[in-house]
Amino acid sequence: MDLLVTGMSLSTESEATCPDVDPAGCAEEPLPDHIQNGSLSWVRMALHGSFGLGEGWIVSGLIPLDFRALDLSFTRMDGSAYHPPYANDFETPTQRYGVGDPELSLSKVLRWPKGWVLAVRAGTRLPAGAVEEENLQLGRIGNVQRQFQLGTGTVQPIASMHLLRQYEDWRALVGGNVRLSIWENRYGLKSGSFLGIETSISREFGEKTEGLLGLSFNHTEPDQWEDWADGGTETLEATLGVTRHLGLQWLIEARAHTMLWENRFGVAPAESTTKKVQMIFGLSWRN
Repeated sequence: MDLLVTGMSLSTESEATCPDVDPAGCAEEPLPDHIQNGSLSWVRMALHGSFGLGEGWIVSGLIPLDFRALDLSFTRMDGSAYHPPYANDFETPTQRYGVGDPELSLSKVLRWPKGWVLAVRAGTRLPAGAVEEENLQLGRIGNVQRQFQLGTGTVQPIASMHLLRQYEDWRALVGGNVRLSIWENRYGLKSGSFLGIETSISREFGEKTEGLLGLSFNHTEPDQWEDWADGGTETLEATLGVTRHLGLQWLIEARAHTMLWENRFGVAPAESTTKKVQMIFGLSWRN
């Protein structure tokens, strides 16, 4: 049984132009080109449990509880303060909290001689988290609006595969995970599918401490709403982690993720993530 607490800070800066930023408002009155500055703070507590079925088979479940806060500001292209009319649709800062999309999965772990281990997992995400009911294009607030939703509103298949090699005090891992978005939710939103590829190397220091250094590439497809689509993202992130064993079954772990590179693609206006830092703390009981 694991209890993970995740904290993330995401800051973005994007150019806002008519009619992309506010199609309805721009039809009534043209808006000057301006800059959207968004800051998203995200805290998640996730309860994760696993139960062994024998012969390497494991059934797992995860229930997330999210708290997210969004702070927005706007400036003209010359840096002067500006308040666009569409910003009246949002409170600043905006807050949202509640249950996200839980996961249910089945895994198979295969062990071979000389420290080789292969883990394969398949399952699904269930639609429990809150989503936006109106088209995201109406009064767009950039990339942070996608992150501000607690769920997707649809069932999403998930799968992962990881290969681990252990040699004395060292472990090397390579693998990936995928989340497929096949259906639209009842409001017409189809969230983008996700593909992540990761590799890491870790080492034990004594009997109770382990350090980890990792690198991951993440690809997220654009969100789609009828004939409109938001831009997708590609990121390269570095991970630094420490695990400390408190006893035979209790352990505590901390991980820090930072973004090294980002690419925005698709039809969205020019936008960049100026900063992204994520911290993960976990307390686990494992039998």
